[in-house]
Amino acid sequence: MSSEVACGLIGNRPLEIVDIGASPIPGHDPCYRALVERGLARLSAFDPDPDACTALRKLYPDARIVEEAIGDGDVHWLYQTEMASKSSLFAPNEAVTSLYQTFSHGMAVEDRRRVPTIRLDEALDGTRPDFVTMDIQGAEALAIAGGRRSLSEALIIE
Repeated sequence: MSSEVACGLIGNRPLEIVDIGASPIPGHDPCYRALVERGLARLSAFDPDPDACTALRKLYPDARIVEEAIGDGDVHWLYQTEMASKSSLFAPNEAVTSLYQTFSHGMAVEDRRRVPTIRLDEALDGTRPDFVTMDIQGAEALAIAGGRRSLSEALIIE
Protein backbone atom coordinates (compact mmCIF):
# COMPACT_ATOMS: atom_id res chain seq x y z
CA MET A 1 0.00 0.00 0.00
CA SER A 2 1.49 3.35 -0.97
CA SER A 3 1.61 6.25 1.48
CA GLU A 4 -0.81 8.19 -0.75
CA VAL A 5 -3.36 5.36 -0.62
CA ALA A 6 -2.94 4.96 3.13
CA CYS A 7 -3.45 8.67 3.79
CA GLY A 8 -6.40 8.76 1.39
CA LEU A 9 -8.14 5.99 3.31
CA ILE A 10 -7.75 7.41 6.80
CA GLY A 11 -6.78 11.04 6.53
CA ASN A 12 -3.49 12.48 7.62
CA ARG A 13 -2.62 10.06 10.45
CA PRO A 14 -0.79 6.75 10.70
CA LEU A 15 -2.75 3.56 10.13
CA GLU A 16 -3.57 1.60 13.29
CA ILE A 17 -2.48 -1.98 12.64
CA VAL A 18 -3.29 -4.86 14.97
CA ASP A 19 -1.56 -8.23 14.57
CA ILE A 20 -3.05 -11.06 16.63
CA GLY A 21 -0.79 -14.11 16.77
CA ALA A 22 2.12 -11.97 15.67
CA SER A 23 4.86 -14.58 16.11
CA PRO A 24 7.48 -13.80 13.45
CA ILE A 25 7.85 -16.45 10.77
CA PRO A 26 11.45 -16.83 9.55
CA GLY A 27 11.84 -15.65 5.96
CA HIS A 28 8.36 -14.08 5.86
CA ASP A 29 7.75 -10.37 6.39
CA PRO A 30 4.22 -9.32 7.32
CA CYS A 31 2.42 -7.22 4.73
CA TYR A 32 2.54 -4.15 6.99
CA ARG A 33 6.27 -4.10 7.76
CA ALA A 34 7.20 -1.33 5.32
CA LEU A 35 4.34 0.87 6.54
CA VAL A 36 5.48 0.54 10.17
CA GLU A 37 9.14 1.10 9.30
CA ARG A 38 8.27 4.28 7.34
CA GLY A 39 6.16 5.66 10.17
CA LEU A 40 2.94 5.35 8.16
CA ALA A 41 1.44 2.91 10.66
CA ARG A 42 1.40 2.16 14.38
CA LEU A 43 1.53 -1.50 15.35
CA SER A 44 -0.11 -3.26 18.27
CA ALA A 45 1.00 -6.90 18.24
CA PHE A 46 -0.28 -9.68 20.49
CA ASP A 47 1.27 -13.10 21.07
CA PRO A 48 1.39 -15.31 24.19
CA ASP A 49 4.91 -16.57 23.43
CA PRO A 50 7.62 -14.63 25.33
CA ASP A 51 10.27 -15.47 22.71
CA ALA A 52 8.03 -14.19 19.92
CA CYS A 53 7.46 -10.95 21.83
CA THR A 54 11.20 -10.50 22.35
CA ALA A 55 11.78 -10.92 18.60
CA LEU A 56 8.93 -8.51 17.80
CA ARG A 57 10.36 -5.86 20.12
CA LYS A 58 13.67 -6.07 18.23
CA LEU A 59 11.92 -5.81 14.84
CA TYR A 60 9.54 -3.02 15.88
CA PRO A 61 11.05 -1.04 18.77
CA ASP A 62 8.32 1.62 18.70
CA ALA A 63 5.41 -0.84 18.53
CA ARG A 64 3.09 -1.89 21.32
CA ILE A 65 3.97 -5.57 21.87
CA VAL A 66 1.71 -7.42 24.30
CA GLU A 67 2.48 -10.89 25.65
CA GLU A 68 -1.15 -12.03 25.85
CA ALA A 69 -3.40 -14.52 24.09
CA ILE A 70 -6.40 -12.82 22.51
CA GLY A 71 -9.63 -14.75 22.96
CA ASP A 72 -12.92 -14.75 24.83
CA GLY A 73 -11.61 -13.77 28.26
CA ASP A 74 -11.61 -17.34 29.59
CA VAL A 75 -8.68 -19.60 30.49
CA HIS A 76 -7.70 -22.08 27.78
CA TRP A 77 -4.99 -24.62 27.06
CA LEU A 78 -2.22 -23.24 24.85
CA TYR A 79 -0.69 -25.98 22.72
CA GLN A 80 2.88 -24.88 22.07
CA THR A 81 4.15 -26.45 18.88
CA GLU A 82 7.60 -27.08 17.48
CA MET A 83 7.14 -24.07 15.18
CA ALA A 84 5.98 -21.28 17.51
CA SER A 85 3.83 -19.62 14.83
CA LYS A 86 1.63 -22.74 14.72
CA SER A 87 0.82 -22.78 18.45
CA SER A 88 -2.88 -22.61 19.24
CA LEU A 89 -5.61 -22.64 21.85
CA PHE A 90 -6.73 -25.82 20.08
CA ALA A 91 -4.84 -29.10 19.77
CA PRO A 92 -3.58 -29.74 16.23
CA ASN A 93 -5.82 -32.07 14.24
CA GLU A 94 -3.34 -34.41 12.55
CA ALA A 95 -6.03 -35.98 10.35
CA VAL A 96 -6.67 -32.57 8.80
CA THR A 97 -3.14 -31.10 8.75
CA SER A 98 -1.72 -34.24 7.10
CA LEU A 99 -3.94 -33.59 4.06
CA TYR A 100 -1.78 -30.58 3.18
CA GLN A 101 1.67 -31.17 1.77
CA THR A 102 3.70 -28.98 4.13
CA PHE A 103 1.22 -27.61 6.66
CA SER A 104 1.78 -30.35 9.24
CA HIS A 105 5.51 -29.47 9.42
CA GLY A 106 6.27 -27.95 12.84
CA MET A 107 2.89 -28.89 14.33
CA ALA A 108 4.20 -31.38 16.91
CA VAL A 109 3.07 -30.26 20.38
CA GLU A 110 6.07 -29.64 22.63
CA ASP A 111 4.23 -28.31 25.65
CA ARG A 112 0.77 -27.43 26.86
CA ARG A 113 -0.08 -24.82 29.49
CA ARG A 114 -3.13 -23.00 30.78
CA VAL A 115 -3.29 -19.35 29.70
CA PRO A 116 -5.80 -16.62 30.40
CA THR A 117 -7.08 -14.94 27.28
CA ILE A 118 -7.96 -11.28 27.02
CA ARG A 119 -10.83 -9.94 24.95
CA LEU A 120 -9.67 -7.78 22.03
CA ASP A 121 -11.94 -4.90 23.06
CA GLU A 122 -10.20 -4.81 26.45
CA ALA A 123 -6.72 -5.30 25.02
CA LEU A 124 -7.07 -2.40 22.58
CA ASP A 125 -8.50 -0.10 25.27
CA GLY A 126 -10.21 2.27 22.84
CA THR A 127 -7.72 2.01 19.97
CA ARG A 128 -9.70 1.77 16.74
CA PRO A 129 -7.78 -0.44 14.31
CA ASP A 130 -7.76 0.24 10.58
CA PHE A 131 -6.17 -3.07 9.62
CA VAL A 132 -6.36 -6.29 11.65
CA THR A 133 -4.52 -9.48 10.81
CA MET A 134 -5.03 -12.72 12.73
CA ASP A 135 -3.17 -15.98 12.46
CA ILE A 136 -4.14 -17.87 15.60
CA GLN A 137 -4.68 -21.36 14.25
CA GLY A 138 -8.43 -21.72 14.55
CA ALA A 139 -9.08 -19.36 17.47
CA GLU A 140 -10.09 -16.46 15.22
CA ALA A 141 -13.79 -16.83 16.13
CA LEU A 142 -12.90 -16.35 19.81
CA ALA A 143 -10.94 -13.20 18.99
CA ILE A 144 -13.71 -11.79 16.81
CA ALA A 145 -16.37 -12.47 19.44
CA GLY A 146 -14.27 -10.62 22.01
CA GLY A 147 -13.57 -7.72 19.67
CA ARG A 148 -16.90 -6.75 18.14
CA ARG A 149 -16.65 -3.10 19.22
CA SER A 150 -13.01 -2.73 18.14
CA LEU A 151 -13.53 -4.48 14.82
CA SER A 152 -16.77 -2.71 13.89
CA GLU A 153 -15.02 0.14 12.07
CA ALA A 154 -11.89 -1.62 10.84
CA LEU A 155 -11.22 -1.09 7.14
CA ILE A 156 -9.62 -4.50 6.62
CA ILE A 157 -9.69 -7.73 8.62
CA GLU A 158 -7.37 -10.42 7.30
